[in-house]
Parts: sequence; C-alpha cells; structure tokens
Amino acid sequence: MIARRLGSACICALSLLCTPLHSQENSLPEAESRRITVVAHDAAKAIRKLDEGRALIILTGSINTPILYKIRKAIAANTRLEAELDMSKTTGMESIDKEVFAGCTNLTRLAFSDSLTAVSAPVFAGCSNLSTFEATQDSTHFSSADGILYSKDGTQLLLCPPARSGSVTIPAAITGIDGKAFSVAESLDRIEVDAENEFFTASDGIVYSRDMQTLVRCPRGRTEPVHIPEGVTAIGEGAFSFCTTLQSITLPETLTKIEKLAFEGCAALSEISLPQSLTSIGKQAFFGCSSLREVTIPRQVTFIGSRSFYRCKLSAIVFENSTGWTNGKKKLTDLKDIAENPERFNHPGKYWPTDIFRKEDD
Repeated sequence: MIARRLGSACICALSLLCTPLHSQENSLPEAESRRITVVAHDAAKAIRKLDEGRALIILTGSINTPILYKIRKAIAANTRLEAELDMSKTTGMESIDKEVFAGCTNLTRLAFSDSLTAVSAPVFAGCSNLSTFEATQDSTHFSSADGILYSKDGTQLLLCPPARSGSVTIPAAITGIDGKAFSVAESLDRIEVDAENEFFTASDGIVYSRDMQTLVRCPRGRTEPVHIPEGVTAIGEGAFSFCTTLQSITLPETLTKIEKLAFEGCAALSEISLPQSLTSIGKQAFFGCSSLREVTIPRQVTFIGSRSFYRCKLSAIVFENSTGWTNGKKKLTDLKDIAENPERFNHPGKYWPTDIFRKEDD
C-alpha cells in the first residue's frame, strides 16, 4: 500500500464526502423493497420464506461466522431474491472470514456491522451484483461514499464493490489504496483520480503515484493494450492482478522493479518483453499467467522471487546472465538445466522453492 497522511483540513473535507448514504434509522434504502427486521440467529429461516423480488433484511443481536454462513447460504439458495443485507445493528463480529459471501450473486447491497474492524476482498469474490458497501456513522473503523468502502478518517480507499463497472474516481483526500481495493471489480475498466489529490494521478484510466514513477493499479476490466509511459520505474504489488482479459502490455525502458503479484492471474497475457533496465522480479509476479510461453530474463536482473512464473506454461526461458545465482544458502548450478527444461520454472517444487539472487562478484 502507498500510504501517507494529509493535513487535518483535507481529512475533514473527505469525512464530509464519506457521510453514509443511508439514514440512521435504516442502513439501506428501502424504496421498492420489503423490509424485515430479524434477530441474526433466526435470519436464515426467515430468508428462506421470502418470495421473489427485492428485500431489505435488517439483522439485530449477536452474530458470528457460523450464523453468517447460514445467512449467506439462505440468500444464495433463494435465487429469485434480490437481497440487501444490513448488519449495522449486530454485535460480536470484528472480522468476516474469507469467502463467507463468495459467489453470492443475488446479494446487491451490504451495510457492515458497526463493530467490524477488518474486511478483505476475497470475501466478496463472485458477488457479481453487489454494487454497494455502506458503513454507518457509528462504525469504529469504516466510512463509505458512493458505495465504496473507506477507512474511518476517509484517507484510505479499502474496497470497491464487485458490481461496479465503467469508471470510478479516487477522491482528493485519499492518501493510500489497499492492494486489493479493486481486485473484485471485474467490470471496472477505468480509474480516474481527482486533480487535487496529492499522492495519486491517472493516465489512460490507470492509477499511478503522483510522480508517475510507480504504476499502482490497472482496472480489472481493461481490455485495450497498455503502454506504460517512460519514466515509470516500478510496477506496484498486484497492479495488474487478475486483469484476465488483458493481452498486451508494453513496459518502459526505465522500469527497474516488478513487485510481487504484479501480473498475477493475467491469463490472456501471451507475451511480455522485460526491459534491460529491470533488476528485480517479485514473488509470484507472473503467477498464473497461463498463456505466457516464453520469457527472457535481462542481464541486469539480480533478484527473482519465489514462484515468479508458477502455473505459467513456459516452453522457453533465456537467462542473459546465468552465472552467480544463489538461493542464499548455496550457489545454483542448474540454471542451464532449467532453461533447457522450463517446466521446472512453471512448477518450482524442489527446483525453485525460494527467492534467488545473483551476485556480481561470484
């Protein structure tokens, strides 16, 4: 995450922007909705009895992971239901376990419990109709605006909902973007940045650091070829992760570092030309790039993270400098063998289990 602090005036400005969209009486808009209020441990049974259409489900009382799993299962099973779930009045849950809501395609809105302190993107993978996240003014850790989840003080962009499509604009007061903030927004094809933002900027619908030296995030729905401008020196962590339809990326000759998981899951990426300026390839940088067939490791590269090309299908790999490599414990003498048998690079196992380094003096 790229994170810094703005002055108090900017924070106050964004806190106004992030005032919840709902009233304090109801956590979610109820226009054209049926509304039921139910104790959390009885909610699954009540949901199963609902007819088709839109329903606002307001939970009360204590809630925990097993109860939430049952609620999610009931919502998903009632396929004709469009569910808006308000958890803001519940107690007892500080975090939502991984994948609790994953694949729940008929969940459309979600208001978080005021007691919640942590939430992660994988929880909502495949929630293709979930368009709005909300946090009440009483939330201890979160705020929301335009359906997007922010930190309480409004300086950190935490999570964009899965159903968001088209374009979003990062507000002026944002100083940090969570590494997975846009990872479940599969149809988002453009990210803009408010011109007053002091820490980020956008070019061609892609987010960069303000100084244009680090590419921060490409939207997952991007299909057009990406040409990264000269002057960019780093591809940030997860910057292109799961851009599954992106086929072409041109890297600049100024690039020195590809951070971990930078191109994770770019399944349509069939070729990549690494520039001679490159010195470092992070862990799992090309993990799951299943269309990638060939790669040349430039002469200046001195670090390759573990499993950098794991689950690729490389048929050819070239090391422009194959000497001096070590895994920190011993010298590696089998780089030539790996180059001749690239399947060892695709499936590291005992051949590529750790980071490797090249020392110029060896």
